[in-house]
Amino acid sequence: MNINEKKFNQYVDNQNLNFINRYLHSIRYKYVYQIIKDYQKSTERKINIVDIGCGHAHLFEVLNSSFNIEYYGIEKSLTFVDHLETKKKKNNNFNFIHDYAQGQSKLFKWADVIISLETLEHIPDDQITNLIIEIGKVKPDIFFSSVPNEVGPIIWIKNIYSLLINYDRHKEYNLKDTFFSGIGMFHLVREHAAGHRGFDWRKLYKLINKNYQVSEILTSPYNFVPKILSPSIYFVCKNK
Repeated sequence: MNINEKKFNQYVDNQNLNFINRYLHSIRYKYVYQIIKDYQKSTERKINIVDIGCGHAHLFEVLNSSFNIEYYGIEKSLTFVDHLETKKKKNNNFNFIHDYAQGQSKLFKWADVIISLETLEHIPDDQITNLIIEIGKVKPDIFFSSVPNEVGPIIWIKNIYSLLINYDRHKEYNLKDTFFSGIGMFHLVREHAAGHRGFDWRKLYKLINKNYQVSEILTSPYNFVPKILSPSIYFVCKNK
């Protein structure tokens, strides 16, 4: 087993570690499914979808079974390339680019819907601005993004849970980082470095809203959960 295959298996195992992990990871797909379902009602043609940071492209499987789509995944990690190549050979409407999302303006113009699931937090701060500006310039009919919530008391719950089940998410943090993230004092948390620690969804919200107005913010596992207790935050932008 090579290193990329090992990393791929670890990634899939982490998402399916237990019923809590599986359920929380499934929420993003349920939201996207409903959004595409509503969008499909307004158009009879094939929907062009770009998935930024597609990973193993599970989103394609979720949508392809029910909707008429043309799918392009963008993934920079070698971990997923073999899996994506296999999927491409099996599906005529599946495509992927092994590259960074930044600089894909032509593909963004082609898209009706741009989706980014648990990816934007991994893009360095000096690059995320340019990416959001690119998306804002083309304004696809829908831009949907989910990011982990690393702000407020939920981070205490997430990191304690991670420690108890021997997960790896808490290892980015020390006790000081965890405490001050929980009360939103990010100037006392080590700098965000393309991971979870120090990532502030509120800054991303302002950036997206500046370039493409956010229509709705969703929470999980149900949308009535307050933001400070939601494990993830979901941004919905619609070009009305």
